[in-house]
Amino acid sequence: MSQSVALHIAGIHCDSCIKLIRRELDDLKGIREVTIDTSGAAHIAFDAPLTLDAILEAYVEDSRSIAEIIAAGFEEATVRRVAGLVRRSEYKRRQAPPGPKVTRCAFGRERRYPLTAVYGDM
Repeated sequence: MSQSVALHIAGIHCDSCIKLIRRELDDLKGIREVTIDTSGAAHIAFDAPLTLDAILEAYVEDSRSIAEIIAAGFEEATVRRVAGLVRRSEYKRRQAPPGPKVTRCAFGRERRYPLTAVYGDM
């Protein structure tokens, strides 16, 4: 899935400025196309960020470890942050009323995670 954004970049004076910006943007993952002119008008096409969805699916639904998710090519800091957020919010699932099962792995009965002790990276 591709998205694009049009914006104005102030301070562009010459082709050298454009080359510098393009070089920085081209180094980023997911950037498909960058168009900039000397007036500062820029159009950037990029892949939609699917990182969070993919990490959550691997961690929650596929029960993969943090090490396995990192080995799959995701940034370690992002994986650890997402896993920490899931672990810290797990208690909220016990307080919520039962809801419909919308994925193949339901929280509670099918996903067991200890709520009272800290076990580190599981």
